[in-house]
Amino acid sequence: MLPQALPSTLLAEELDALLGGISAFAAQEILTRAPRPEQALTADDFRAITAAADAAGLLDNSEQGYGLWSECGRGEAPGFTLMALRQLALANVSAAWHLHGVALAALAARFAGLDSDHDTVFCLDGAHGIGRSALGRLLAGRPLHRRDDELLADVHGDSPRVTVAAPVVTRLAALRYRGRALQLELHALAAITVERDEFPHGPDGCNALRWTPVAKPASRGPLTLDQLNTLFAAQQLAQTAMARGAVEAAAALAHRYAEIRVQGARTIEQHDSVALLLADLDTPCQTVDALLRDAAGHALSAEGALALRREAIPLLTRAANAAMQVHGGIGYMRDTGIEHRLRAVNALRLLGGSPPELALVAAGLASDHAALPEAEAAGQDHLPGYLSPRHALSPFAALRRGPLLRAVAAYGARDPWEVETDRLPATLGRLRRRVRQFALQHCLPLANATDREQREGHHAGAELRQLLAQAGKAGLLTDLLPAPIGGASPFQFRHSLALQQAIRVEELARVDGGLMLLLSAHNLGLCPLLLSGDLTILREVVLPAFRATQAGNPQIFAFAITEPAAGSDAEEGHGALHQKAGVKARRVPGGWSLRGRKVFISGGDVARYVAVFAALDGEGYDSWTCFLVDTATPGFRVARCELKMGMRASGAAELEFDDCFVPDNRVVGGLRNGWGLARATLNLSRLPVAAMAVGFAQQAVDIATAWACAQTLAGKPLIHYQQVQAVIADLQAETGAIRALVWQHAKGWTPRQDGAALCKFQATDRAQVVIETAMDLLGSAALLHDNRLERTFRDCRLTRIFEGTNQINRLAVIEDQQAGLLDRIARRAGRAFTGA
Repeated sequence: MLPQALPSTLLAEELDALLGGISAFAAQEILTRAPRPEQALTADDFRAITAAADAAGLLDNSEQGYGLWSECGRGEAPGFTLMALRQLALANVSAAWHLHGVALAALAARFAGLDSDHDTVFCLDGAHGIGRSALGRLLAGRPLHRRDDELLADVHGDSPRVTVAAPVVTRLAALRYRGRALQLELHALAAITVERDEFPHGPDGCNALRWTPVAKPASRGPLTLDQLNTLFAAQQLAQTAMARGAVEAAAALAHRYAEIRVQGARTIEQHDSVALLLADLDTPCQTVDALLRDAAGHALSAEGALALRREAIPLLTRAANAAMQVHGGIGYMRDTGIEHRLRAVNALRLLGGSPPELALVAAGLASDHAALPEAEAAGQDHLPGYLSPRHALSPFAALRRGPLLRAVAAYGARDPWEVETDRLPATLGRLRRRVRQFALQHCLPLANATDREQREGHHAGAELRQLLAQAGKAGLLTDLLPAPIGGASPFQFRHSLALQQAIRVEELARVDGGLMLLLSAHNLGLCPLLLSGDLTILREVVLPAFRATQAGNPQIFAFAITEPAAGSDAEEGHGALHQKAGVKARRVPGGWSLRGRKVFISGGDVARYVAVFAALDGEGYDSWTCFLVDTATPGFRVARCELKMGMRASGAAELEFDDCFVPDNRVVGGLRNGWGLARATLNLSRLPVAAMAVGFAQQAVDIATAWACAQTLAGKPLIHYQQVQAVIADLQAETGAIRALVWQHAKGWTPRQDGAALCKFQATDRAQVVIETAMDLLGSAALLHDNRLERTFRDCRLTRIFEGTNQINRLAVIEDQQAGLLDRIARRAGRAFTGA
């Protein structure tokens, strides 16, 4: 039980006692209800936590109480509340978010002279954000322009809004713009139109509510400018404190893992790459801690809170990503405790104004005229601030004024995808169009539903198996070989296999990551068989499997190298040298007996054949041999499929081999040749992984562009606003740059490790930036599952991890270039550096 009355100024020991009570409350009332990270709080859990918080005094914001945000009612610094919210979020972000919302709603209702209860939460978000520069001018008491009026009336008016709330919430305390002022309104959910998304991007257990205010709410009351500033500042600081708590939990897991995970005969914390990741995790946290300490000691200020959150949230997003990257593959799994915290930090970045919108609010706080909406009206054939294509000064018209200009310089308005496709060689252009058509026709209708259905565990149901059959008939599962043997046009093989696969994978990823991986991991399993040149396996296994697949009975292949104690070790020679192989092959009459486990095997649950890499009994990785396992063989078992963050339509299977027999004629490429086959396969596969990221980035561009054209703000499409145009241009530039990089390196018939690796880490890192920027543009709407962008984020996040983490891929670049670097050292020995 928290004290019912405290001095107006807390002493350090009193604050410590209070925070100790918060820790005890979190341990007893929150952690016991969701002890595992993949467990979400239920409605009953939220009710019990709220009741316990009320009994403990956490929701008492009376003059005598000391609950969350009670300091604000007394004009004091919010030190206790910020530290309490951080500790609550350390335990569970969803619980912290709910208790904060209840407490701030009570404070707002008190300001407005209304009655609140514990089923009511505060909502700052309006339609399309919080009000951009117009809100800044309002908060600063600056003169409002007519266009500010129009914008605020739309954002905080009758347009639909998105709010994240616990399932027990029955009322929303929201802002409404009337008469050049923001009022507080209490809306009963039972009396308004609400669409409920039960699994949004963000705090697990909470719902995303897409709701429309009504003209006559349950009650409304006025807010003074000072009260509005207080509520705005409180929301900004609360989201920062909760994000810091979420990252604190992720940081603890990352440091613990780095201390025990061994790679290359050392714990990974001793490797520079991991040390840098830990610094990317710790330094942002230390910076945010300093900012929060300063805020905790001063009365609430809208300008200061906005600046703090705008600075802090991108830092905490970077830190949460670093925590996942330290873990590698297991960090992507829901039961590890990292991915749900990354999603929560993402949601806290988008709610209450994304960082770019906060920059516009800051501009309005500082200026009477900054970032005013465009006054000029659009024409039928041009946007505000641009010329009609028919105008004499338009490039389209100007470049047609002379015969030579028309011949060499003139061009027309066309879709960028069409321009790129036409520039490809004809066979590759046809491939791109064919895959795009298949993806739109067969994958897009399944994408959202399969992702939602597979959330609690992967199972390859009838729809996914039907999709595999359709892809087989269309030749997409046999396109590593030309017709009539395979499904690809013979003319495609004028161009490298890597470039063909990069084009194919990008178009599938542009629609859905899980379905793309379901249709593409199969080729990874085929690669070592084809690279081995083993005609017996080609004749007896691959060709019959291709015929069955093309007839609609898909025979899927999988690639199995990853083991429980060796993730990236299996993809990096120095690490493998010091690592014991997990799956062993023992000589038996007529063949080999395999024992051990492989993990995170994409498509392993639906595979008919698995290319398994195993060390010979008593030997190390240098004896690695590729064995082709028929999954119908006794001793083979799919133990389980992982609970993944994304790419859910494709299973990440754990495979068990318990004296699983492999005959001699299914040894691929000969004994002890497995390491070479695995490395060659990875060199081929890393380029398609980079292409996946390009596809995800393009999907983000597509969604953001469609959103900007479909949604209106103050009566105008979002694309009319200059800031939105700049964002769309940046998204296109980033995506085009990584596509060009991938296509350039994929042109060669012999993929080089250094080129494939640098494509992989550069494309996947930059694609995440593209997706996060697109999410910022959509704001709280990006949290909705049906808008697809949050799924794109979850899917793309895996590309920075599998086929070797991006940290391993950076080292792979240097591994290929050792000879040249050593030669430079030798040539420069004893000579001063001259820059050459």
